[in-house]
Amino acid sequence: CCYFWKEFNVSCRYGGVFHVEKNGRYSLTRSEAVELCRALNSTLSTLEQLKKAHELGFETCRYGFVVGNIVIPRINPYHLCAANHTGVYKLSANTTGRYDAYCYNATGMSMLL
Repeated sequence: CCYFWKEFNVSCRYGGVFHVEKNGRYSLTRSEAVELCRALNSTLSTLEQLKKAHELGFETCRYGFVVGNIVIPRINPYHLCAANHTGVYKLSANTTGRYDAYCYNATGMSMLL
């Protein structure tokens, strides 16, 4: 269900939300995350969109940018993911670190065809 291009990996889509990394894990600044989503005919996911995807079963073990936050969606507890927390775990919104991105495209998989 994942798609691999030379430069980036894209996860399955839940409710229009998908995880993407470019040139390996945790390599994007917030502005690069916005641009990458745009290049994939998508927008950076909002926290609300990601929460809806989480309710549909979306789970990763990767921190990524959404609008205004850095999050990791967890359904099952795991000590190496979000410190064993479940739900949509948020880091500080003011961090300047590098992470992956959570993008949103309501039209489904058309951009991957």
